Amino acid sequence: MIPERVRDALAGETVLRGYRPASEVVAEVGQRHYLHSGPPLDGPETWPAALTGAVVAGLLFEGEVDTVRKAHSLIRSGGVTLSPCQDTNVAGPLVGLVTPSMPMVVLERGDGRIFCSPMHEGDQGGARTGVFDPATVERLRRLAASTAPVLDRVVRGLPAPIVPVRLQQDALERGDECHNRNVAGTGAYLARLLPAIAELGAVEAGRIVSYFAATSHHLLSISAAHARACLDAISAEPGAVGIVTAVGMNGRDFGVKVAGRDRWFVAPAPTGPVVDLGIGDVRAAGAGQGDSPIIESTGLGAFSFTSAPVLASALRYDNAAAAGLVEEMRSITATTSPHYRLPNQDHRPAPAAIDAVAVAASGIAPATTMGFLGRDLGVGRVGAGVVRMPLQAFREAAAAVSGGPESEIR
Repeated sequence: MIPERVRDALAGETVLRGYRPASEVVAEVGQRHYLHSGPPLDGPETWPAALTGAVVAGLLFEGEVDTVRKAHSLIRSGGVTLSPCQDTNVAGPLVGLVTPSMPMVVLERGDGRIFCSPMHEGDQGGARTGVFDPATVERLRRLAASTAPVLDRVVRGLPAPIVPVRLQQDALERGDECHNRNVAGTGAYLARLLPAIAELGAVEAGRIVSYFAATSHHLLSISAAHARACLDAISAEPGAVGIVTAVGMNGRDFGVKVAGRDRWFVAPAPTGPVVDLGIGDVRAAGAGQGDSPIIESTGLGAFSFTSAPVLASALRYDNAAAAGLVEEMRSITATTSPHYRLPNQDHRPAPAAIDAVAVAASGIAPATTMGFLGRDLGVGRVGAGVVRMPLQAFREAAAAVSGGPESEIR
């Protein structure tokens, strides 16, 4: 493994190309075939409640059914199939649901390839949290029919393209870690768009401003798509064997892929610790869900935890503990980020590129900041925490790339 080659793979920039329906930018999504976060799942009887709720919302949004009862019946009959986002060009935070009409944030890499993430639905609830009430379905329809097309027009009309890493660099300086705190980065993005938004008619401009007023985490979608592009570049690098190229949870299993072995290595998804943020009953939390730990792999999130002291404090970390966590991550990564520096640590580069062999040898599990969803149908988000990724999956991946025995791999 050659750290310089891995760092070069992380150095490539992407540009924001706009907002498009998934059917136009994701080849694998289709009628009643949707995407989800984390490693593969079996039939609907194995789906966690939050994912089932999201699929119900997706069926209603797509007009496949007109009642919740019919949606559940279609799911039980096997009429909906699912596959992982990260087996495609997508990363899906939380439930990670992608349906054909769902609006996607679209980034383009220097080689012309595109990578996507579902457009954030808003800070409260949403299908991404497993909610399927009428307000959620209506919000999805509004995003797809009006908000996303107007934003797409605004972005395509900018005199210079938006470069995500520059937004993220600015966000780190302003108190974000670009995973579970995005208020500064989203605000900076909106500021770039405002001159063009001001040229819109009053109704369209008001719609976009109202969307951002309710969506401080919009940057999360951009960061997830950028991370997917970076890890895809690592997967194509011959010197990167053993470096994580996909990581996520589906509400049952945690999984990773590594360069040199294009398959999922799985372990039970983590169930905590969950911090009570006053948004739900943490006792009702289910196992972890989401592709957003892919963001940590690029050097953000928990790997830049010292940059977000407000978030760290909310998740029960003081400054010393946050710094200690970042230093632990340095011992299990192949390199440092070519883009991200930590302002509260003398602007040292953030650790980046999780090395499964180093994880297995050290016994130090990678960390991620993440939100937790309820384990019952329709509950939504209940809390958040700093979670350690299961060592078992990394040990199996390390054994596979080292020529050792592998256990059952899906």
